[in-house]
Formats: sequence, C-alpha cells, structure tokens
Amino acid sequence: MAIAVTLDIAGDAIIYEKDAVWNVVFITDKDHTVKVYSNGSTKPDVELANTNHPLAMYLKPVSPVMLTRGRGRGFASILNLNDTDLHGLDAHGRSNLNVKPNPSNGRQYVHLKTPIGTLGGEDMVPDYWIAEYPNGAATAHGHEVAKIARLTFQLNDGGKVSIRVNDENGPELISWPESKAGDIHLLFDNDCHLPGARSDFLNYYDWVTDKSVFPPGSRRYTAGKLHSTFVKGAPLESKMMGRDGNCDPVVIDPPPGP
Repeated sequence: MAIAVTLDIAGDAIIYEKDAVWNVVFITDKDHTVKVYSNGSTKPDVELANTNHPLAMYLKPVSPVMLTRGRGRGFASILNLNDTDLHGLDAHGRSNLNVKPNPSNGRQYVHLKTPIGTLGGEDMVPDYWIAEYPNGAATAHGHEVAKIARLTFQLNDGGKVSIRVNDENGPELISWPESKAGDIHLLFDNDCHLPGARSDFLNYYDWVTDKSVFPPGSRRYTAGKLHSTFVKGAPLESKMMGRDGNCDPVVIDPPPGP
C-alpha cells in the first residue's frame, strides 16, 4: 500500500521549480531556524539552520511511486513574486528576478531541494497588502493568500524520506519511515512566531534581485496580511494594514534566472 507524504512549509521560504527539482530556500536568522516536526509532534526532530554559514540540503524520497512534479489545489493562492503588483515578467514571459544570494545582517539561508511532489497552498488569509519599498503606497493584492505551502507525493510500501547534506549522495542527516498511521507528515516551520514587522518581507531579497531596473536590485517590496476585503489597486490607509505575518511562503513561477 502506498504511503502518503505531506510536507508543509511555513514561514520565510521561497519556492520555485528549476533544474528538475523543487527549490525551497529558507531565509534564516536567530528567530527563523527551520524546525522540522514529524507527524504532529510538538518537539522538533531537527533544526536545519546554521547562523555561521548557509546550508545546502537534499530531501530524498526512497522508493517513490512516481518521479513527477506538479501544481495542485491552492497553488495560485501562494503569493507569487512574479505577480503584476510585485516584480512581474519581462517581454519574453520570464521572471524579472535573478538568483543572487547575498545574506546580510546576521541572516543566512537553507537551500533544500526535492525532486518530486505536487505543490499547493493551505490555510488562507483573506488578502495581502503590498507596497514598493520604501515609499510606495500600500494596495490590496486582491485575493486570498496561503499561509502554508504544501508539497505532497507517495512512496511505495517500505519507503522513507531522508534529508541529506549538500546533495542526494551526501551523508544522511535524518530520515522518516512511515508512521503508525501509515503516512509521513512533516512540517518545515521557519516562522518566528513573533509579531511581524513590515520589513520582514525584505528578507527574500537575500536570495533574489530584480534585474529589470538600474541599479539591479533597487526594486523591492514589503507585504503582509490584510484582514479585510478591498478592491485590488485601491490605496489603503496605514491603519488598515495588519502588521503581522509578513513571512509567509512565496513562489517564483516561472522560476528566477539566470
């Protein structure tokens, strides 16, 4: 019997499909340490972040049913950094963002790759506000936004999920076989669980930069939860903006260059 695997991704995380894998980039600092919980546990099995240097990890499925990737229910509700009210696309339909890792101010990152899975969104909030940094007017995004990105796939009976250091052939850091319930449910929690600040969203620019402007990288945005319904593009008073939750997962679809 097949084993259902669910990977929930919360907090500061950038997700995109490139080079035959899902790339999940967690931006880390003293409050964001990528705690991994298994099957509903309240104590993390492992923390992945290192404050001294960035880390590369590979999530290896052992005995997968299918070696495929796709987009599932709720995918369109994960905030996309390529949306028209964020960085948009170039004239050829490609992302205006390039990967250019540049962690600063005590932050680092964990770059986790996984070769399979259907990506969707869960746990919706009604809307987000978005503003160009530092002086742009805040506007409503115009639709609900997912707080959780969910990656799902199946393993054959007897399979497991393991995290390996650096790449799929690296040493195994930790692994999870099927649970007593017959499945594997992992939560990769990179949320700080503290009141959000409007600058939290800027952490994503530790990994990507906008190549469509000069100087490159000078276009950045802040964003966060908006708990009421407003017309997309309508200006918002600051009192209407929620300050919490500016570090929900985002996608870059199509993927960043180069």
